[in-house]
Amino acid sequence: TWSSTEPVTLFGAAVGFRTGWNDVRAVFDWLASSFDSCDDYDFQLLAADARGDLAYTVGIERYRARTTSGGDVDHTLRVTHIYRRECDGWKIVHCENVWVDAEAAKHDPVNSKKK
Repeated sequence: TWSSTEPVTLFGAAVGFRTGWNDVRAVFDWLASSFDSCDDYDFQLLAADARGDLAYTVGIERYRARTTSGGDVDHTLRVTHIYRRECDGWKIVHCENVWVDAEAAKHDPVNSKKK
């Protein structure tokens, strides 16, 4: 769950840098309107830690989905989340997504474990 308390930032794979909850949420609204369905989703956690009121996770996100225009997508991304402890629990305050090159991913030991 994302925090709506500033500061909130996003480095999205499909969009440039966004800062502020209104701009970050606009990206999520755009993404939600771009897909009809998600047929498969997996998040492989690679590392995580928490110290005080901040924490992070690093992982590989894979999904297959259908766009509203009828196209099929099959994406793999490296994902880093930063979390902040708030009064109602841990909330995401930053996310960075980076496309993983499909050819490079074939030779990546993390990806080869998924097969």
